[in-house]
Amino acid sequence: MFWSDWGEEPMIERSNMDGHDRVIISSKKLIYPNGLAIDFDKSKLYFVDGGTKTLEYMNFNGSDRRVIINGLKHPFGLDVSDGRVYWTDWDTKSVMSADKLTGKESRVIIANTSDLMDVRVFHRTRRRAFNACDKENGGCSHLCLLNPTSYTCACAVGVQLKEDKRTCSGGPTKYIIFAHRIDIRQISLDFDHLIDVVLPLPPISNAVALDVDRDTGNIFWSDTIENVIMSSSPDGLHVHKVVGDSLDNPDGLVVDSIGRTIYWADAGRHTIEVASVDGSNRHIIAYKDLESPRGLALDYEAGLLFWTDWGHYRKIERSHLDGNERSRIVTANLGWPNGLSLDLKSKRVYWVDARLKTIDSCDYTGNQRKLIMSSLHHPYALALTEEHIYWTDWKSKALHMTERRNITAKHDVMNNIDGLMDIKVIYQRQSMTKNVCGRNNGGCSHLCLRNPSSYTCQCPIGLRLQENSTTQCQSLPEDYLLIALRSGIGMISLNTGDYMDVVLPINGVHGAVVLDYHYRKNFLFFADVNLDVIRRVNLLNFTDSKVIVSTEVLTPNGIAVDWIAENLYWSDTDRKLIEVARIDGSCRKRLIEEDLGDPRSLIVHPKKAFLFWTDWSSPAKIERSFLDGTNRTVIVTSGIGFPTGLTIDFENRRLLWADALEDNIGQVDFNGKRRQTIIQYAPHPFGLTMFDNNLFWTDWYNKSVYRSQSVPRSGYVKVRDALSGALDIRAVSLHRQAKSWNHCAQENGGCSHLCLYRAVDYVCACPDRSDPNEPVCSTRPKVLVHARLDNDQQAEYSDELTEDSAPPKQFGDLNTEDQQEKNRKIDNEREFFVLVALGVVIIMVVIIMLVIFMLAFNTNRKKQKRNTRASSRSVLTFSNPNYNVDGTPMEPKTNIWKRFKYDKSIQERAGTYEERSLTTETASSSLFVPTPSPMASPSTKTIQLTTLSTIT
Repeated sequence: MFWSDWGEEPMIERSNMDGHDRVIISSKKLIYPNGLAIDFDKSKLYFVDGGTKTLEYMNFNGSDRRVIINGLKHPFGLDVSDGRVYWTDWDTKSVMSADKLTGKESRVIIANTSDLMDVRVFHRTRRRAFNACDKENGGCSHLCLLNPTSYTCACAVGVQLKEDKRTCSGGPTKYIIFAHRIDIRQISLDFDHLIDVVLPLPPISNAVALDVDRDTGNIFWSDTIENVIMSSSPDGLHVHKVVGDSLDNPDGLVVDSIGRTIYWADAGRHTIEVASVDGSNRHIIAYKDLESPRGLALDYEAGLLFWTDWGHYRKIERSHLDGNERSRIVTANLGWPNGLSLDLKSKRVYWVDARLKTIDSCDYTGNQRKLIMSSLHHPYALALTEEHIYWTDWKSKALHMTERRNITAKHDVMNNIDGLMDIKVIYQRQSMTKNVCGRNNGGCSHLCLRNPSSYTCQCPIGLRLQENSTTQCQSLPEDYLLIALRSGIGMISLNTGDYMDVVLPINGVHGAVVLDYHYRKNFLFFADVNLDVIRRVNLLNFTDSKVIVSTEVLTPNGIAVDWIAENLYWSDTDRKLIEVARIDGSCRKRLIEEDLGDPRSLIVHPKKAFLFWTDWSSPAKIERSFLDGTNRTVIVTSGIGFPTGLTIDFENRRLLWADALEDNIGQVDFNGKRRQTIIQYAPHPFGLTMFDNNLFWTDWYNKSVYRSQSVPRSGYVKVRDALSGALDIRAVSLHRQAKSWNHCAQENGGCSHLCLYRAVDYVCACPDRSDPNEPVCSTRPKVLVHARLDNDQQAEYSDELTEDSAPPKQFGDLNTEDQQEKNRKIDNEREFFVLVALGVVIIMVVIIMLVIFMLAFNTNRKKQKRNTRASSRSVLTFSNPNYNVDGTPMEPKTNIWKRFKYDKSIQERAGTYEERSLTTETASSSLFVPTPSPMASPSTKTIQLTTLSTIT
């Protein structure tokens, strides 16, 4: 094997093909030795030199060197074939040929071609050479490299041969591994020469923290652009997303190879968290008084976890591996404490400080502090071995190392490399302490975490240990929030106090916008507007998921569960109707179709037989009916823009809603009276729910959840932010779906299909389409269920039942003739009163018209004193439920009304968000994007322009 070298002392070298017996065969009269070629017939080595402008040849040992052509321009590539030599020339932009012995008979093969580099001559009669590696790769597991007498087996960079000298090890036994933002690299310490190798991992956006599972060799890393934690085998063949939800800048990472867990520091969520190595059973270690946690290290034998926090109150802390006994060990003389590493033998903590430009050390209690190195540049992460300290530095763009016993013996492992982040030194064959949790996970149902004396059973986020148990966790919290995140369903426990969110492991969620639940059956229902389906999921077994409504669904924008009759209601904005079905999706029936413009949010009060919904048509309104769609009443018609997020205060008998246009939250009683604005300013609200005297609502723009106490009402606080989305929200609690009774609760009211409650009686209803496999539907119950005069069935206050609230009797043949006669008399009396009322109304209308005419006449006279605003109309699209923003300020909100709707003319359904002035609308419209200011002043009431992007 021959090669040319352009170094300070140009030369041409030779070695065996296995790298042995390296020798310099020529080093004189060379400037830029470029192309090399071998004449196998004559055993000659040809070469061209771009500096001396010559083409020469010599024997394989460097003897008998001869120049055959002088005065070339700038030769680069070279080859020999038969009796001729071929070369490329940069200056002449050509490929030339000449006699290989004399250099004569020169001719141009290719002319006027720029960027010519190497050249090779191919011909089919070229001699085939056989060698010892031909047969079964010489018996080598990886590389078979020839030498003049035999061959040598070799391995990839940094990997050693086993004792049989033919088989390679699985990888280096000692190595440095470091994150380089867009890739992860490895440097073997099994050899004296330190060469980095880019590991064959999938595309990486911004790898920041990493570690290796010493048991399996798998690599774990965090990506702060994708906000994921990934794992992969070193060969890149087995890649897994370990944690993909509810992450916001995971800066630190460490793997507990013994305890089979992974810990990470999340600077955005201000948490230290732990999970099983597969990402399941996620648990919060620390969340209070954390600002910017970063470096992480653990000592399994001691049962301790350490971390740095470089926020405003800089500190180094520790806790048990189970999160207990948290304490601050270093709080003074800290600038930006970054990376952290432990000396497990001497029980000392080492850390780098990027602001003080130092490496420091102390014992596990924070005492005996020592300055190790100073005057560094911008150290970020460090790692220790018994002999050396390694650290990455942003400013010097290098990976440095020094001897621990002689810190002046500093040198660079790598330099001139940007983006150096975390670093670890791995001893793959290092013996590991026994796992104290044993083979049965310590008897723990979920997490078994080490502490200095033994272990503790811990539960996933939001769950607690069962009563009178130290090992078994709850299956679900007693009370919690469910949030439609668009690409998933989020959960926040209301019992643990930390308000940490997790994404439920439900597969195939693409466009979850609205949701509801059935508490006693542990069912979750949600509408997916991307797939146009309604799904039901068992919250105790997330694999038990099924689509219950999949046909004739265009835009399900509201969903509500009647947990007493076990019916499901939903609105369809595009089809302009409200439907009902059983909670398994059967017995589907159109309930309300007339005079629906843009139906949206739904909520039911099964005990009162009320169904409430919002309508975003012009003007927007909130309506109420019985659960069978009768006794329909408009209860709110004025002062609302985009009413959404309906919820009920059962204790105080109030209906609440959020207004996405007016940015406030209001309430009325069930008849539309006693109206109040209870949250004067709630920016970008979408979903709204109530639990235990607290209101919770979502901010679709900031992807956050807020909380406000009902009584006394004093501002609000952010419960959770940085969600992947924040649309509908429900408080799941037994108190929200209290056990109650109505006719439909008892054997479905005797109905064959649908039982719909109507406050004092009920109706049996049939689905719009009969199923031939089902029994024939009847609107008469098999057995009539009579009302129970329980206290909870009576009206709570007088105005809940108005004159028209009594539903018509369903089963006419069950009434006596006397009763029918009595009803006819009542009807006659009602007709008389209606006629009298109608006359009064007509008189009032005439008076009002006269008043309006006079006002209009006076206004017209003053027209010149007013400034009219030009008509405007702007349209932008959004994909429900994702909202993205980019735009400019607009006119005050009081002069504009908006409308969300769906544009079905586009193949991919996107929402259309329109803003029009209250003045006359022109035929032309301009395309723009509204952006609500995320922190606008409540008094300003200004709308900014926003782009609502389409998500496929």
